[in-house]
Amino acid sequence: PPANPARIKGKLIFVLDDAGHNVTQLQPFLELPFPITVAVLPGLPWSSASAKMAHAAGKEVILHQPMEAIGGLDPGPGAITLSMEEAQIRRLVRDNLYSVPGAVGMNNHMGSLVTADERIMAVVLDEARRAGVYFIDSLTVGDSVVHSVASRMNVPAWERSVFLDNVPDRSSIAHFITE
Repeated sequence: PPANPARIKGKLIFVLDDAGHNVTQLQPFLELPFPITVAVLPGLPWSSASAKMAHAAGKEVILHQPMEAIGGLDPGPGAITLSMEEAQIRRLVRDNLYSVPGAVGMNNHMGSLVTADERIMAVVLDEARRAGVYFIDSLTVGDSVVHSVASRMNVPAWERSVFLDNVPDRSSIAHFITE
């Protein structure tokens, strides 16, 4: 234990990803008696309703921006890919932010290819700045450029330190905590 625990400062932030598939699974999280951030995927049947419910419950809402990943997994509707031109990326980010009412930030859904690409992340982060929202890097890849590009552009950005997935076994959880 630290010698002087009163000097330790920090903030624990819970981000619940992948909202928008339904509202039934979201509801218990909205009833938690402490702050959480709800990351809503765009273009799903319950995206807008999930964002509105979370906002009404006093929870922070962010866009869970789909991005191309290593391995070719489908990130879902509204995804940014390496092959996109700047104008396409800008339009997509704007449309996706608009589709998630009350979003004050965004984080990446998947995105191991895109978050390692300086050209694309500069465009995404510029759109975040223009919209007045922050960015959280989900750190889906070790060579992410989000932090360095955001610092250079003076865009508010953070990165996750712990990731827990929906794999309930103890060894999987321990692996994510020690990443």
